[in-house]
Amino acid sequence: MFNKQKFRNPIIPGFAPDPSVVMVDGTFFLVTSSFHVFPGLPIYASRDLQKWNHIGNAINRPEQLTLANAGTNSFTLDTGHTMIATGGLFAATIRHHRGRFYIVCTNCGSSNGSSELENFTIHTSDIWSGKWSGPVPVDFHGIDPSLFFDDDDRVYFQGCFVMNRSKQPSCTIKQVEIDVHTGKQLSEQREIWGGYARYDTEGPHVYKVDGWFYLLVAQGGTFEHHMPSIARSKYIRGPYESFGGEPDHDCRWQGRLHPEYRSQRALSGCEGAWWAAVLGVRRDGDGCAAMGRESFLTPVEWPQGGWPRIHQPKIEFERELTEALLSSADSTARNPPAGVPNVFIKDPDFPSIGYLRMMNARRQRSLTGWAIACLELNDDVKSAKGLQAGLAMYRDTVRYVSVAYDSDAETVVCHHAFNSATGLNKIFPRSLLLRNETRKISFKIQASETEWKFYAVPHEEDVDVSGVQSSDLVGYKWEELATVAVKDLDARDFTGPILGVFAQISVEETEDVSIMFCNFSVDEETAKRRMNL
Repeated sequence: MFNKQKFRNPIIPGFAPDPSVVMVDGTFFLVTSSFHVFPGLPIYASRDLQKWNHIGNAINRPEQLTLANAGTNSFTLDTGHTMIATGGLFAATIRHHRGRFYIVCTNCGSSNGSSELENFTIHTSDIWSGKWSGPVPVDFHGIDPSLFFDDDDRVYFQGCFVMNRSKQPSCTIKQVEIDVHTGKQLSEQREIWGGYARYDTEGPHVYKVDGWFYLLVAQGGTFEHHMPSIARSKYIRGPYESFGGEPDHDCRWQGRLHPEYRSQRALSGCEGAWWAAVLGVRRDGDGCAAMGRESFLTPVEWPQGGWPRIHQPKIEFERELTEALLSSADSTARNPPAGVPNVFIKDPDFPSIGYLRMMNARRQRSLTGWAIACLELNDDVKSAKGLQAGLAMYRDTVRYVSVAYDSDAETVVCHHAFNSATGLNKIFPRSLLLRNETRKISFKIQASETEWKFYAVPHEEDVDVSGVQSSDLVGYKWEELATVAVKDLDARDFTGPILGVFAQISVEETEDVSIMFCNFSVDEETAKRRMNL
């Protein structure tokens, strides 16, 4: 029996690029890139492909790896456009074999002017526990790795082998057999396919269906022309033949809502129904994507012995589901542990405030959400030199805006909006003077599809804003200090907005300062309709 169900995209909203999915015992597990934030590699779970729980993060201990070299740089593409590239954890793949989950990923960094590409695997036997192993390194000069476990238990590592990023073809797909427990290579690295267009051929994933090995990749760069391409072989090591219908087979689209597409994360649903989890963006009328790259779902048709066809992703669509998937949807999902959504920038330094340290943040999940926080003005804060502390909208080191208390000026200010990709360095003249009696300051960032607004309100007595709801915010006498358009911070980039509290001290030699934020909250009501965050 089949029933039509409605689906709505994105399935994971807000800074959730490069999704990879595996289904185990009726539950789908999805991992995305996390780049420069810690904890890294967020994992989501769903029984019905519609409601997703953020159940944990695979990189959740500082000793697992370092993100110290996960820098952000802007450079010109061969198309003439400027791209802002952020390092860190790129395009992971999740797989399951003989009772164990595996994730393979690349930690991309830069040091002394040269790039570092550290590929590794991690594993766990209990994905709900959050107890992932330390990284097992795999020596490979490239990105976008994946694993394929063959029927004879041999394990093959595929990746985008980087050649020369300044010209095309910039990379190709290579494969090597490995010992997944040690990372040791058991064969030579071998090129198995350069792609149909031989233009930024990335993201290889192998699937064995009806006696064929299918190799699904992405091509065309990671923005407007990003598209899937596919080849197949009777042998895991090739040779691979391209689909005869290329490039018409490629599911590339130019729609205004989400023209970027990364389809190489195809997955199997229940009883032979195939799906693809893809990267996409939602653009406004100016062509800007406030939320960055997100995770979308789309159906796949895969006839027996034939080639898969990936449907054009849509914001809303319907599909007939089998009883197996419908019954799975009735199962109660496990609640995620407290604090799972919280992130830091790069390696967390828990004991100290540090210089330009984002102390606690969350991904912005809703186009029309908000974030609030309250700063206590204790004696340490008031007497500090060169201190600024408040609430920020942060995408990376070259694009951010914040509203903060300035200890030197004894005012609340909105810092400049900065975007090195466009040369933006906008100063906001308005500030909020504080009385000596001020004991706390509340900050607010209000998001919409086209802009972020920054507010503050001082309190001369103790206030309790715990459990605040969006309707409660209307009663506050918020002072608007700045408005920043989405287009001012837009760029061809990898990341998305995160909202969080921060503190920075511009004086190198200073005494320790005790800073206390309370009631930090990020509104996620819209996203919670589909996710348990």
